This record gives sequence, structure tokens and C-alpha cells, in this order.
Amino acid sequence: MTFKFHSNEIHSTPKGTFQNSVNINNGKGTKVTTMYNSAGKKLYTKTKKLNTTELSNIKSRKFMPTLFSSMRKGQRKTRRANH
Repeated sequence: MTFKFHSNEIHSTPKGTFQNSVNINNGKGTKVTTMYNSAGKKLYTKTKKLNTTELSNIKSRKFMPTLFSSMRKGQRKTRRANH
């Protein structure tokens, strides 16, 4: 039996609208974030593959508040200092 899942979220902010979506088909999945400005013009789209822990959590219907946290444009990247 194949597992299929699709979900969309839309968040409105004063700067524009974020659309987050998750697609899973046959054990492989992607997460997509798209930002639109206030006029409705698409600014950017970012796509990543879901890892195995994210896939298993979605299949078991667990809530993951940080699923799309790495998808926003302009996120600070942290590096470890080599000592």
C-alpha cells in the first residue's frame, strides 16, 4: 500500500503571504515554501526533500512546529568556531 499525503498552509504578514506545502508520494516527500508580496507577485520558492525522521513523524500524524523554519529566506546561518 502506498502512502500519499498533501498539505497546504497559508500565513499572511504585512510584508506578504507565505505558502507552505508538503507532498509525499510513494515514500518520498518534499516541502515547499513560496512567498508572495502584498500585490500577489511571487518573490521566491524554496524546495527541500523531507528526511526520514520528518517522513515518519508525518506518517504518524505528529506535530512538528519547526518543519519550515529552515525554509525562510534570510535566515541566519550559524557555524561552529574551530578551536
